[in-house]
Amino acid sequence: MSRTDKIFTLWCLTTFMLSPLSFWFGKWCAQAGVHPMVSFYAIILFFGAPLIWRLIVELFNA
Repeated sequence: MSRTDKIFTLWCLTTFMLSPLSFWFGKWCAQAGVHPMVSFYAIILFFGAPLIWRLIVELFNA
C-alpha cells in the first residue's frame, strides 16, 4: 500500500466518522438562517475533498 493510498484511506475513514457532524452543521446552518445551499455545498466539499486530493496527487505523480 503506497503512501497516497494510506492518506486516502485515512481521509475516507475520517470523513465517514465525521459525517454526523456535517449533518449537524447543516441543521445548525438552517437554524442560524443561512441558506440551505451553503451547508449543502460545504458538505459536498467535505466529502469530495478526498477525491480531489487523490486527483491532485495522481496528477503530480504522473
